[in-house]
Amino acid sequence: MYTNVSSHLQGCAEQVKNILSRLPAVCKKFAKYWICQARLMEREGNMEVLPMFEEAVGVVLEASPQ
Repeated sequence: MYTNVSSHLQGCAEQVKNILSRLPAVCKKFAKYWICQARLMEREGNMEVLPMFEEAVGVVLEASPQ
């Protein structure tokens, strides 16, 4: 899945970033959303992904029934 997302980002990272910013919050429950975010960060040279993964875990935990 990671490689598939990477190939989709070739030459259109800004468009993908724009689309991700307009998605409803419910989309943050899905792994593909966070994989896209991580790949965009990597393409920009930002390797500080730990805070993003912490946010992802928090969102999923909030959405999960207790």
